[in-house]
Amino acid sequence: MAAKVLPPILFPEGISPEDGDNSPSTPLPEGLSADTLTQQELEKAHIRIIPTPKVALYLRKGIFDFPLFEYARRGGLKEVVVVLVDHPSLSWNARDKLPEDIKPIYESGIVNPREKSAPEYKSKLNPQQLEQAIVSESENTTKTGTIIRLDYPYWYVNSSPVSDLLMTKGFSGEAKRLKRGARLRSNSELINKIFVFVAVGGKQEPSPDQSYLSPDQFSEIPGARGPSFYDEGTYRFIKPNTAGVILRHESSHYSSSSTKPEYYADTEMFKFITRAWEKKQKGDTSGYAFVFVTNQGLTFTKKQNGPEEPNQSV
Repeated sequence: MAAKVLPPILFPEGISPEDGDNSPSTPLPEGLSADTLTQQELEKAHIRIIPTPKVALYLRKGIFDFPLFEYARRGGLKEVVVVLVDHPSLSWNARDKLPEDIKPIYESGIVNPREKSAPEYKSKLNPQQLEQAIVSESENTTKTGTIIRLDYPYWYVNSSPVSDLLMTKGFSGEAKRLKRGARLRSNSELINKIFVFVAVGGKQEPSPDQSYLSPDQFSEIPGARGPSFYDEGTYRFIKPNTAGVILRHESSHYSSSSTKPEYYADTEMFKFITRAWEKKQKGDTSGYAFVFVTNQGLTFTKKQNGPEEPNQSV
């Protein structure tokens, strides 16, 4: 398979990461498919994208197959904000890479390791080991995506009893995270918005070889199960940890009446991948609706028996 790479671009025209200004503007960069949403279409659908200096994200019309984006388009949400984070993980320190107005939202979804007091975190560590653990967790974590809901009715849930209970049980980090979220309630600009954070820095930077994922790249976890009376269940799949998969999974947590647990988010994500792959076998790539662009430029992959088409990197 031959590949053609356009001249390197640090940033597609119209994106200004320095001030947190968000989505691609029209005209779109050369090489994106005709169904790519323009800045005007994104605004009309109540969608905003915050890129990094190295990674931009474009959305195709297939994103409206996701209830989260379709509900926003219909006006059910004030805004869906997809935030790309220039860090390999969603660690506490990664907040330093974000625009100032986005940091409080991010901090409402991430536990500060220095605020932890859970016995299992501290009881078996001497002071030096504890400091090393805090520094390590502040910089590194396996978490690469999260969805933070500031919409109804979740926005108005009284979190004080929950945070107070967590504090008495020794989980002060989680309790303080909830309290940070509660303090945001007075900001009317945030009401009825949803934020999706995805790590795209370092080893998590999207790559053309992640394009057009197929269902056979996923495998079920032995013993995986949905939520029950006793616990929240498990994830369902062992899956590629790419930015596109993460974005699909986090978006699939959403329904207008609840937040789906991990098992169901995995299930919905896999359905989207399966449908996209089946359509691609018929020459239709529209199901691969998230298009990442890096500072290597837009990469095209030429099919052996077909025209060149944009590489939907993840």
